[in-house]
Amino acid sequence: LPSVSTNTQQQQQQQHTQTMSKQILNSILLAAVCTIGVIRYQQHENNTIGEEELSPIQNHEDKEHRRLVALYPFKDPKVKVKKDEFSYNPLVNKYRIETTNDGAGDSSRKMKAVVHIGPPKTGTTSIQNSIREREEELTADNFSMIWKELDRDTVNEFGFVSCFPSNVWLSIPNKENFCPESEMAAIQKLGREGKNIFLSSEFFSFITDVAPLANFLKPWDTTIVYYHRWYHDWLLSNFNQSLKSRFSKQLENFDQFIDSRGNGEVYVYSYEDYFDHLNENDFLGPRESYKSFYRYRQYFDNVVVLDYEDENIGVTENMFCHGMGGEASRTCEAEKKNVVPKVSNPTVPMTYLNMAYGANQLGKATYCSREHFDEVVKKIKYHQESTLGRASSDVPMTCVKRELLQKLLDVSFKHRNEMLPNTPFTDEEEGRVTQEYWEKMKVKACEADIVAIMDKPEWIKFFENLERETSCPLSVK
Repeated sequence: LPSVSTNTQQQQQQQHTQTMSKQILNSILLAAVCTIGVIRYQQHENNTIGEEELSPIQNHEDKEHRRLVALYPFKDPKVKVKKDEFSYNPLVNKYRIETTNDGAGDSSRKMKAVVHIGPPKTGTTSIQNSIREREEELTADNFSMIWKELDRDTVNEFGFVSCFPSNVWLSIPNKENFCPESEMAAIQKLGREGKNIFLSSEFFSFITDVAPLANFLKPWDTTIVYYHRWYHDWLLSNFNQSLKSRFSKQLENFDQFIDSRGNGEVYVYSYEDYFDHLNENDFLGPRESYKSFYRYRQYFDNVVVLDYEDENIGVTENMFCHGMGGEASRTCEAEKKNVVPKVSNPTVPMTYLNMAYGANQLGKATYCSREHFDEVVKKIKYHQESTLGRASSDVPMTCVKRELLQKLLDVSFKHRNEMLPNTPFTDEEEGRVTQEYWEKMKVKACEADIVAIMDKPEWIKFFENLERETSCPLSVK
């Protein structure tokens, strides 16, 4: 019995020691987490600020407020931010126009503001070109623009937009052109002079927190203009744009672009991968710009949605005649007399680019330079279309799964019905759109199967002959 009692006491003492050690260790870890959290907050290392990084910060009371401060790249994290501030950027507060009733009152007596927010790939280039062309008419309609006030060539109001919080800004390394003070001073001047303003930029759709912008624009009776484009068309257009951008950036550093030659694996930018990623993110993924409609209508009473697909009226005429709520009659009449086609970037068939790239990765092609690569792409195109007499799509293809395409169609109808509730579809119209969708996806949602193509005799012979003709410097080979 005495031995049992002694063992029990020793066990209790040992457990007590372990408990104390755990408490000390937890205290050390908590202190470390707090320190790391503050350091990460100050350095803005991450685009997404996690809960564990927010909790140690003691200077701010509201969690969401702290998150937005951390997202905002211009705010000095050492400076305390009051909870009732109208923005997290000191320049926004500095140039905000004070009102006696905080913007409330008879809207008919207030200044007017029209803010065109895009999103991208919905005719923004055409609209901004027309804004410049209609400068005199807009001025006659009593609208002022920041770009004109500053005698700036660019109509796009990115400078002003970049004064407000967005995750996108953190991914852009060069911040020199972000939120120029001259932009804020110009809009303050226009406000103090009682001027109506017209702002256009697709980058408005990237603002993640609309509250600071809404509060800044309170002196104006603001109309937000958003263009609806079928979501599936918008997604595919964005994907094509991203492909062009990626190839362009990679080809700028050609050595890195072809450094995987002969590794036996082929990776190309795939519609299937893209759709799988979107599906994991509820078919919206990282593309916040399309969802901007939902964010803006939380803070603005007047959000006008125009139909990008409307065949009865041009994109620019729709803006001036309907988007501006009858406030730009001179500009509207002038635009009606001028037929402006939609400005869109031509679709680049990625088949030939991917074939040239895939041949390099499979060790079947050697490229001496960027110019040589471009020349081979042209030869591949000629061989397919002239020698073989086939279209770019007449190759072995891989396609996105039908169930994913059906889900995308359902999401497209959902967004369309929410954004344009006053123009519902008849059953006949819905059937027509559905039929057109599936016909389009036979081509749009499929891409070349590079490995299968390279196993075809006509392409094996093509690249064998190409390699025999290629003579690169030893440094390249």
